[in-house]
Amino acid sequence: MTPLQTEILKIQNLSIGYGSHKNALILMSDINESVQEGEMIALIGRNGIGKSTLIRTISGLQTPLSGNIILKGRNIKEYSVTSRARELGYISTEPVRVQDMRVYDLIALGRFPHTGWFGTIDRENHKKIMESAARAGISSMIYRPLNELSDGEYQRAMIARVIAQDSSLMLLDEPTAFLDVRSKFEILSLLYDLSRKQKKTILYTTHDLETAAGISDRIWLLLDGKILEGAPEDLYLSGQIRNLFISPSVDIEFKNGSFVLRRHTAGKVSVIGEGVFKFWTERAMERIGFEPCDQNSSFKVFTPTETRPKWTIKFGSDEYEFDSLYLLTQWITARNQENI
Repeated sequence: MTPLQTEILKIQNLSIGYGSHKNALILMSDINESVQEGEMIALIGRNGIGKSTLIRTISGLQTPLSGNIILKGRNIKEYSVTSRARELGYISTEPVRVQDMRVYDLIALGRFPHTGWFGTIDRENHKKIMESAARAGISSMIYRPLNELSDGEYQRAMIARVIAQDSSLMLLDEPTAFLDVRSKFEILSLLYDLSRKQKKTILYTTHDLETAAGISDRIWLLLDGKILEGAPEDLYLSGQIRNLFISPSVDIEFKNGSFVLRRHTAGKVSVIGEGVFKFWTERAMERIGFEPCDQNSSFKVFTPTETRPKWTIKFGSDEYEFDSLYLLTQWITARNQENI
């Protein structure tokens, strides 16, 4: 059996929350988990369940109610602020935009565990700063003020700061919150590369289960005061993911992990075609309430081919052609409403 990677973090009998031991608000208790070097782990759960509190507690910014956090074989309580920062980097959901601070200055803050708060940025530290900016893809904006950055650019700058910190464990609280789709995937791609190419260990909180399932080694599913953990595929196959999203209006499509709205089925349809045209035509049918089936249904949709460039509907002896899925779905929806 191939040995696992080096264990970098171990959580023992941890309880997290707020307040004193006598009047504590306990969010989660008896947490026992371990994290291996180079893993990328997504923490997922409902609002208020304790995701951010867990990240802050692991980072040392919040005191645990009980239990131990072991970082590289040492209790995190034994680390000084500086020595802890050499091993652990943290990015909050709250942006900190200091007036007139440049991207370079923000990244330079990541070097303080190696230079001290008042340390001089010498040639070697300058090189580290520029290399960190390059890895984060923001070399071209290194001297721009932070208040001129977009949300995605600012998040890259924050990640560049943690890269410059050169810590082995990175903790990120909602790193893709409020970002557009392109920026979100660029940030996640950057984190993925750091875990794979630089062996950085990454724990991050997110609400985006579908994306996390496609990029993370493991998911920690925070549910009812406990953690269910495993590879994304294991959690889907066991049905545990469904427990997070019990809802009369939403369900999970287990064949591809996507979320679907529960709706009344208007009927069945046979989609005849191949490849991407068949896939997206079936998706369109599901969207308007029809269930694609393999059997020879009386209601058939033929996808475009080289000899027939349009979508064709055959219903009994009737046949209709459409230039787009929009027109096709509009026609089906209107016809179905007439028959209700």
